[in-house]
Parts: sequence; structure tokens; C-alpha cells
Amino acid sequence: MQHKGIMLIVFLEYFISGHGEADPTRLRAFRCNGRSCNPPVGNLATGRTPVTLTTCGQNSTELYCFYPDQNLLHQVSHGCGHPRCTKCNANQPDNSHLPADMTDDFFANPISWWQSAQGVHREEIRLDFETEFYLTHVIAVFKSPRPAAMVLERSQDYGQTWRPYKYFSVNCTATFGLQDDVIEEGSMCTSRYSDAVPCTRGEVIYRALSPANKIEDPYSPEAQDLLKLTNLRLLLLKRQECPCHGSELVEKPQRFAHYAIYDLIIRGSCFCNGHAEKCELANSTGVMENMYGNLLAYVQKEKVYVFVEW
Repeated sequence: MQHKGIMLIVFLEYFISGHGEADPTRLRAFRCNGRSCNPPVGNLATGRTPVTLTTCGQNSTELYCFYPDQNLLHQVSHGCGHPRCTKCNANQPDNSHLPADMTDDFFANPISWWQSAQGVHREEIRLDFETEFYLTHVIAVFKSPRPAAMVLERSQDYGQTWRPYKYFSVNCTATFGLQDDVIEEGSMCTSRYSDAVPCTRGEVIYRALSPANKIEDPYSPEAQDLLKLTNLRLLLLKRQECPCHGSELVEKPQRFAHYAIYDLIIRGSCFCNGHAEKCELANSTGVMENMYGNLLAYVQKEKVYVFVEW
């Protein structure tokens, strides 16, 4: 049999199902043949509910106060404005501020937030994953003033042991006995994200592979040890008040004594050792919404045969 030009015949073993349709998981495996594949980066917090030590209004209704959202320039020049006070009750949907509100869709629910119980000094926020993931960065958007001291930690053995990613403090030396990375590049502590201003929507950001880490190969054992995790937690160690310049604090101070977070974003990807380019849901239903919410990696490589006839 003669053919003109070049004919490429690709035989994909068992790629065609009984209905005559291509199996998408095997097609993905074919695309990974002969090269390293890596799943795209997604929000690992999507679909997961963080574990916290407290939540406002768990046992009874709590009254609390806060300062409304204002841009940084307005807060610096005009102060915090007038506080607003309302109630929190975890059993009333319209008045609850639950841990899941940190990880909901921040585009669909931009003003939902989690809030701690009143008066707590130490709080913990933990996310547990069902398998190993690679972390790229963490973003926490606070509704309350950012903590004066906090620690970001990870576990690689499902919560049995913990190691710090980064320390955050207004005074690294006094709080943790570490130099500030503003002064000493590469230090484990930073003061960059610990200012009380802005009093609301202040961000805390951590980048796993920052220039200071000086890791050139992201696949090296050193990089894998840094990026791989099974659990992540934030230890909020010290509250601080909003410096209300030019305004009088007329409400009870304890009603401002809480932590509150609008959004917790954990960016990362599945850990597949270069053998997959997509993550599959653990229940294999084929429904791909919230693919980073409850998943395992598809890492099986199928046999692929390529025949070229000239």
C-alpha cells in the first residue's frame, strides 16, 4: 500500500472505550509520554474548611466592633473613622463568620470572613490535605489588623511534626530572636507584613521560591523539601489594635479584641513526580469543578505506540 507524504499512525492502547469515545485520562497520559508533566497551579484551599481554635459566637451571641474598609491613604491622613458594632452568632447564617468563609470564592463572596472568639491572644488556622502537594505561595487578607506576631508552618507527615516556613513580627529580634529580612536578606523572619495599618484588608504574603531562597532547580531535593507539604498552619500569636489617629475610641476596647480574615489563598499544585499534567477528583466522578478541593493526582502512564510510515 502506497501513501503520499508522511502518514503518522498513532495507536493508543485501550484509549477507545466501548462507546467509541476517547478516554481523556489516557489521552492526558499520552501527552506526557517522553517528557515531564506537571499539573497547573491552583488554589489548594478551595473546597476545604480550615480548622481553627475558636470562632466568634460559638456558644452564645457576641457583640463586636470594627472599623469599615478604607484605603490606606485615607486611614493615614484621616484616621480610622467611626467604628461599627454588631453581633456574631455561629448558629445564625446572617450573623456567622465561620472558618469556611476564609476559603470560599472571594469573587462571589468578597465580604465574607472568619472571626475568632473575643479576647483570644493565640489562634491557630490549619489546613489538612489528603496527599502531598507543592506549595508556591500563601496570601492571607485580614479584616482585623494584621497580627504583631505570627508563624507560617508546614508538615510533611500529616501533622505529626511541623517546621516553620516564615516568622512575621513587628520586631523580629525581640519576638523570635531572629534578624529582620529587611536588614538581612534570607532571614527566616520579616516585618514587611506586620504593620497594623491598613487596619482592614492588610495582606500577609509568603512566596515559597523567593529570590532570597537561592534555589535554582525547582526539582532538586532541596526544593522538594521546601515546597512539599501535607498540612499548613498559621499561628497567630499577638493581636494589635488599629492606631485610630484623630478618632476617639468610645466603644469597649474588648469588642475589638479578635482576629478576622477575609480570604486565605493557598497556591500550589499536585505532587506527581512529573508523571501527570492534571489532578483528578478522589471519587473519580469526572466532575471537575473545584478540582483542587478534594483530589488525588492521576499519575498512571499508559502504553503509547507511535508508528511512522514513510
